[in-house]
Amino acid sequence: MKRVDFKVFLVLIFAGLILFRCGLFERREEDYEVFVEVEDIFCTEVVLRVGLPDSGGVNSFNVVRDDSVVGVYSTSDNDTVIIDGGLMPDRDYEYRVDLVDGGRVRVSSESVVVHTLDTTSHEFDWEIDTLGIYGSYLSDVWIVDEDNIWVVGNIVVPDPDSSWNGTGRETFNAAHWNGEKWEYIHIRGNLMNDVGPLNSIWYFDENNIWVAGFPIHWDGNKWTLYHLQDMGLDVSVDYIWASSPDDIYFVGLEGSIVHYDGKDFKKIETEHEVRLIDIEGTDDGEYVYVVGYDFFSPAYSVVYQIHDGVVETLFYDEIHPTTGGLDWGAVSSVSVYKDMVYFVTYLGLVKKHVQSDEFTIDFAFRNYGYRSMVVKNYNDIFMVGGRGKYAHFNGVSWDFNEELKNIYDLSSIWGGCAFKDNLVVICGYLLDGSHGYVAKGRRQN
Repeated sequence: MKRVDFKVFLVLIFAGLILFRCGLFERREEDYEVFVEVEDIFCTEVVLRVGLPDSGGVNSFNVVRDDSVVGVYSTSDNDTVIIDGGLMPDRDYEYRVDLVDGGRVRVSSESVVVHTLDTTSHEFDWEIDTLGIYGSYLSDVWIVDEDNIWVVGNIVVPDPDSSWNGTGRETFNAAHWNGEKWEYIHIRGNLMNDVGPLNSIWYFDENNIWVAGFPIHWDGNKWTLYHLQDMGLDVSVDYIWASSPDDIYFVGLEGSIVHYDGKDFKKIETEHEVRLIDIEGTDDGEYVYVVGYDFFSPAYSVVYQIHDGVVETLFYDEIHPTTGGLDWGAVSSVSVYKDMVYFVTYLGLVKKHVQSDEFTIDFAFRNYGYRSMVVKNYNDIFMVGGRGKYAHFNGVSWDFNEELKNIYDLSSIWGGCAFKDNLVVICGYLLDGSHGYVAKGRRQN
């Protein structure tokens, strides 16, 4: 038998190990899949989703912005969300991810370029209309376009010959702006007289309109009233939100939530009997949020999330607790943009992602009793409140404005707000109860 020198044998083994490790490392590196993509874009921050190898262990990586490392991370997840802040509005930034092993960059992702949102203008030119006389008020508004605007509420006008009901006054519960004037409308469903004041409107198209108190539907030919109590539903509803004609929600007193699927109305049970005053959801209707409060003793506020038909209480607390802790106070409005939810609270503007349990609070927002909010984009939020005040967020700063309050010697109370393109329409009433009130604000740039 031919003998092999022991030293030669060791050299061969060592060389084999080196070749094996090199081949293994090359195979591992070939298997690396690292990517970065843009999840969301704001004025001063971006949200990035980072994909990493499913190694079964901990991966370390750097986030690189414009060739500078801005974050060093370690995670065992192969799908991670990173927020990079401190950016400038309206600017390009280039991002990549470097996978790090032993202090060395093993592989880099492809780069992505992000352009941050620009700020929007705080400047609006206002035109103001008063509707009705004493006892008039407006609760909600819908903009189809600048020459097609709807408001609902209670509009009282003189009736000199008392032909309406013998009182010398005629009442309407809706009005339509046709580009030249306001046309008053009686919405009575199939009743002989008006159903009374209306609180909200939802417009799909000219042949598909819903209003509430009682749910009433316009099909292009007639208004049909749906008396929910006669259907065996022990509810009282005031406000509407819909993702489609077959996915409509109505909310109101004592925790009332009703869902309409295009054929049937169904009551959704809730844990608490708090008055519900606002509702909004994601575009696809997968997540829906409902808020409300009561000032009865004891006073409580509530936030619900509806997902897959299941109602979850996200927040329920006394408005003025005697114990410590952060108090949201009366949650008065909710708005959803993409997958971000905004809540108007006494503490500040509370935000959460629909798939997250974590809340963040914008303490720069000062609550002056804001009642209605529209989030048109992350850099374009408008809300209205009591005493004629409104607030606008342009992506970086808040403008807390009293311009409309100062137009009249008497203050006004805002009800509803709509925001489309560069047109804002606010409705409400003068504090002395003398008129309903519509303000149309046009942004010129």
